[in-house]
Amino acid sequence: MGHPVHAGQRATDHRAVLGVEIHGGAARARAAGVPVRAVTAWAVFGSFNWHCLVTRDDDVYEPGVFDVRGPVPRPTALAAVVRALAAGQHPEHPALAGLGWWQDLPAVQRAA
Repeated sequence: MGHPVHAGQRATDHRAVLGVEIHGGAARARAAGVPVRAVTAWAVFGSFNWHCLVTRDDDVYEPGVFDVRGPVPRPTALAAVVRALAAGQHPEHPALAGLGWWQDLPAVQRAA
């Protein structure tokens, strides 16, 4: 089973929310004296079979910061989020106005 996705949202939308949340948490930890050195973007070139937590080989690809299904890696909407965070700016992404699926308890309960 994949992650519960709100109506009209893609998994990339939730990764944008999660990236901003993690980046903000790292900044708060750093401000509190924790020696945070970096926050990285996981699966920059995407991943296979995470919809089932790699328990099957379904050959299902989810793009990351770049989509590598074509002849040249293509930046996704997530690339702009990562670029803005790396530059110390607040990213612009429609999903950032809402909650990630892990923050929406009713959506998580429906998916269970």
